[in-house]
Amino acid sequence: MEELTFYQEYELTYWRHKGLKLGSGGNKKGLKLYLDKINEAQRLPESSEVAMDVGCGPFGGISLIYPARRWILVDGLNHIYKDMVKRNLSFEYLDCHSENILADDEIVDIVFCTNALDHTVDRQQTLREIYRVLKPGGIFALCTHCRTIEMLNEGHRQSFTPSELEVDIYGAGFIECNYIVYESGHATFAGVATK
Repeated sequence: MEELTFYQEYELTYWRHKGLKLGSGGNKKGLKLYLDKINEAQRLPESSEVAMDVGCGPFGGISLIYPARRWILVDGLNHIYKDMVKRNLSFEYLDCHSENILADDEIVDIVFCTNALDHTVDRQQTLREIYRVLKPGGIFALCTHCRTIEMLNEGHRQSFTPSELEVDIYGAGFIECNYIVYESGHATFAGVATK
């Protein structure tokens, strides 16, 4: 087992002391807000054949409220989360970082990444990996906080504006990106990109 990084320890501390108080259902109200904002940018399909959540956290992220026949949940702390909360055993859990998703190319219809991109080490590599696992015509649904340098902390290491993020999304290969920016204490980007 690899040693945890400082940032992984920070995430675990959050989930152990604050996040687990949400209960086994996670923060469904917050997840619904993310999904509603993404749908404002571009209407998502009502369900999906194969869906992935990148940065799913211990509860499974959007899989709690969005129907898919098959769910693949990606988080570099899945090996620890499995002992923290009761998890849906019909889901596939990948214990890997978003910069190196341990999945084949072009296997997913839709990838969600909610409140996770600003926690990554390399957002451009994360976006390239998401693009890689999506089937042609696949959808990337994203909701993330855009932080200024002054707003960064141990758990939020990425500073970017909505327009910089849009450039990164197109730079990863996506052919279309529709998004909105809303205020939630800081600018929050909610959007949909198509492969």
